[in-house]
Amino acid sequence: MLFRQRSIDRLRGRSARGGNSLESDGPEKSGVRFGETLALELKSWLDPKRNEHKARIVKALIALRNHGGGSLLVGVGDDGVVVSDPPPFDFETRYHPDQVQELVSRHASVVFSVATTFRERDGRPYVRMDVEPGVRTPVRVKTGISVDRAGATTSLLAANDIPVRTLESNGRPSTSSCGANDWERLMTVCFDNREADIGRFIRRHLNGAGPGLAELIDGLRAIPATGLDVATGCLDIGAARFEEEIARRELPADVAEMIAWGGREVAVVIEPAPVGFSANGAFLQRLLSSLPRLTSYPPLLEVAIGGPTSGFVVRHSCWEGLLAVHGRVDALTFDMADPQGRFYERRLLLPDVIARANNEKPKSYLGERETITDVAEAIVTVLAFATALGIADEEHNLAFAFRWSGLAGRLIDGWFLGSRAQYVAEDDVSPVCRLTIAGDTPPAALAPRIGEALQPLFETFRGYMEPQQQIEETLAEVIESRSRY
Repeated sequence: MLFRQRSIDRLRGRSARGGNSLESDGPEKSGVRFGETLALELKSWLDPKRNEHKARIVKALIALRNHGGGSLLVGVGDDGVVVSDPPPFDFETRYHPDQVQELVSRHASVVFSVATTFRERDGRPYVRMDVEPGVRTPVRVKTGISVDRAGATTSLLAANDIPVRTLESNGRPSTSSCGANDWERLMTVCFDNREADIGRFIRRHLNGAGPGLAELIDGLRAIPATGLDVATGCLDIGAARFEEEIARRELPADVAEMIAWGGREVAVVIEPAPVGFSANGAFLQRLLSSLPRLTSYPPLLEVAIGGPTSGFVVRHSCWEGLLAVHGRVDALTFDMADPQGRFYERRLLLPDVIARANNEKPKSYLGERETITDVAEAIVTVLAFATALGIADEEHNLAFAFRWSGLAGRLIDGWFLGSRAQYVAEDDVSPVCRLTIAGDTPPAALAPRIGEALQPLFETFRGYMEPQQQIEETLAEVIESRSRY
């Protein structure tokens, strides 16, 4: 299994070209294809000049905005493969970013930003439209779209309709009008963004009072210490399962080399446990459909690359999967997903993943921004799981335990190579970094919690202190899909 070329390019730090440039997304490898999720919608070629197609584009973009952001790919079939036939029109003109933005502004009740880029994969072009997050009020259709057929007017997009991304229509990610079962999630997304605004207001204007108030709120909503204890114990259980899987497989010697590099582990416990789920394909598909995939190195990497047939198997009543890739880009990821609300992942550190591609040595440094990005995406991903499992509320709590290994001799970051400030780790294994959040925590409010959780890790690098502003900036880049990783 190989990374898509574009993912490799992003991992190497290349910035994506925007505007009207045609960006290569690389050839498809080993059946790798796009997978539709709640945050990613796929459409074959649609002509914005035709009312029938225009209505589908507008409805999809508004639905993604109401979902909390996402992407619409046009020119990609339902099977996740870019359409082989050339587009039947000048797509760069029809989908000019200004034209797309004007289309949204004309038909949406609240104007929001859509970033349009032209991509290609395996020499086949497609259009990507990224909808910004941050919805605070449900977006409805301001102006409808209709067509005359046989002397009668047929509505294609009704005014005042509220499109959403949902699993309720047919059990698969789709765009539909907001139904009774979709309202709670839609309002939760809107209120989460408003709550995040309040948090930013407190931090900006109340200064010293902000942390005290946050501590008070955390005290009121924190789960019992047993939740953190269980999560910490799950680190050891997951590590043992990882060793079992390594022993079970006949892996080449270079994989043993990657094991020695160490990595990042995370264990998550949901309390009280979700009910009504078992280790079947429907559970795995529900997780897969909810994956935000905010960076090119997302959690549940194997599922993100290959889907449910990527090698995940059921053991110990849990889904387990191991991905091992050795070459110009390296990857070693083990995942465990228990329907009872227990998750574990062990993976290489991002600087080690891309070290060979950048002509660097693995185990050279930790990567402070890479670490913040990784932790932020892991937490946001589990919050997305909570939504998919129907437990994104204040009654459920998520306990996280993080642990890093292979640290001895690493610098905190490549910026300090050759510097007088030698922030080097002495211990090979970090302290366990723990935090708890409620199931309905808005991602934009995570920065203080991430800072607190990571402090024991950073302090092992000779007392290094991470600037809170950098954590806030990195978190914003992750949840807005602007991360360069």
